[in-house]
Amino acid sequence: MNARSEAFKLKEAVDVAELKARAKKSCLTFLQNESPLPNGWTPENFMIEFHRIGLIFEQANALAPYFETTLTLHYAGLEVGSYKLITSLDGQDLDDYLVFRE
Repeated sequence: MNARSEAFKLKEAVDVAELKARAKKSCLTFLQNESPLPNGWTPENFMIEFHRIGLIFEQANALAPYFETTLTLHYAGLEVGSYKLITSLDGQDLDDYLVFRE
């Protein structure tokens, strides 16, 4: 079996819509609990946009493999940061982090 067909099998096994929804919900919770937000920003004024879901096979400082769901954060029309939800292959949330651009 070639790598492309293996990738399609994996994609079928992963509930992509569910990963996106969980990431967005977790990001909103993170923003609401982050106090204070930079520049006087308020959580309800962020636009959260899906960027990608990656399958990480190996990383120097983390257990792998895992899924990394990345969202971009926009405020007043500008991209101001990103949010990443790290999920095990069996669907358990392992970590998440929010990074604002300087």
